[in-house]
Amino acid sequence: LSLTHFLNDVLGVYTWPSGNSYQGTWAQGKRHGRYGQLESTASGARYEGTWSNGLQDGYGTETYSDGGEWRTDQRAGWGVSRRSDGLHYAGEWAGNKRHGYGCTTFPDGTKEEGKYKQNVLVRKCQVLQNLTSESKYMTAVALLLT
Repeated sequence: LSLTHFLNDVLGVYTWPSGNSYQGTWAQGKRHGRYGQLESTASGARYEGTWSNGLQDGYGTETYSDGGEWRTDQRAGWGVSRRSDGLHYAGEWAGNKRHGYGCTTFPDGTKEEGKYKQNVLVRKCQVLQNLTSESKYMTAVALLLT
């Protein structure tokens, strides 16, 4: 490792004038590496996870109840989102949109479950209630494929 490379990969804290702050690893002036924590004073959100070239990338958790996988600052793969208004989604994401199998629970308790494409439910499925959560997921996938 060169001294220049070592100096560019550092652990540090930066606070913006807005009060938002980042604490974690940096590379060449950007948030980058295995761990970093970004806190927003406006929303109260906090992201903890991996970073690549200044973007959320890899696995991370947002403490205002979102958690899951991230690719280039967007949700991707399996994740959970709970909003302050009571809306809850657990399922697959692509490009920061519900995409694949998932279940949305609305504030009134009603559920919408099935296959999503670009945030739109395109195929509903009925999941049997007396199964474990893993069995429900596999049953739902099987119902979608038939």
